Amino acid sequence: MKTDDTLPDTLPPPASTSEAATAKATEPDLPQANLANLGITNPAWMADNPLYTLTTEFFGALPFMSETMSGQKWSFRPSFTVNVRDRLWNNAEFGLIGGFGVTDPYKKDKATGSGLLGATLHLGPEQPKGDGVGFGTGAWLQLYQGWGAEPDRPIPPQGWSFNPNLNFMIAHSWMKPDSWDVDLVWGATLARWGAVNDVNVAGWLSPFLGLNVSKNLSKHDVLNWEFTAGANLGLTGHTDADPNSKFPASFLLNLGLFGYQHTWGDWGVGLEPWLFAEPWSSVANPDEHRWNLGGGLRLDFTGINPRRAHVEDF
Repeated sequence: MKTDDTLPDTLPPPASTSEAATAKATEPDLPQANLANLGITNPAWMADNPLYTLTTEFFGALPFMSETMSGQKWSFRPSFTVNVRDRLWNNAEFGLIGGFGVTDPYKKDKATGSGLLGATLHLGPEQPKGDGVGFGTGAWLQLYQGWGAEPDRPIPPQGWSFNPNLNFMIAHSWMKPDSWDVDLVWGATLARWGAVNDVNVAGWLSPFLGLNVSKNLSKHDVLNWEFTAGANLGLTGHTDADPNSKFPASFLLNLGLFGYQHTWGDWGVGLEPWLFAEPWSSVANPDEHRWNLGGGLRLDFTGINPRRAHVEDF
């Protein structure tokens, strides 16, 4: 029988299972948008976006909060944030962040609203590949000027007017690629001014612990549940209290339910129902109870901004 001269004399042996797994693990991932501001917690991993590219993220929070001031009833406290990040190294992403918020109705004499302007930094490992479970630790940091937390006084407190805020979160993460992710997080926020049960305080410290569990519905669709517990503390006291007032402290809870993210290439959208409460507080505004609760929706839209290809002049 005549043989086909176009075929090789012998065919190469099929790749072994281990070789196939190695090839799969080394395949480069396609760019995938990262919705870093959507949740109340974050994983350790760096996003699957190329080096030396910007990511622009638009985040909005739409919460309602129970009465904390006499006659205010429930208040609506929306806020809007823009975060632009640049992945400069495999394990680091630097960014700038800015935003503003309002409260309606607002019963204080000086309705200045809230705002922030500052910088962000994410340090963390690249996402694991292959079929095994990977572990990594990362850090998220924010340093910004915050508006709207200063004491509501006819005469401002002495000293400088800036309200610097330092926020950090450490994440210990376990991931099975395209399947699930579990994150154990801890961190704190420290600021010149803040609030305990909506009471202005100075030397505000808010430490927390948290847990996030995510489940992939597909490579591009993720559900997650997250929870944090912590405290709000006024280290240098209630800014409008008499010298005999109690040390300002409260217990703080946050719960994210059925958060959903969908990504397609350079783009991503997400939403997350959100509940929060200070179930106990040592201080309260006049004629008000020593607790509060609230809830709302968190929304996010993110896009990777790849560099334009260089076009030579003709």
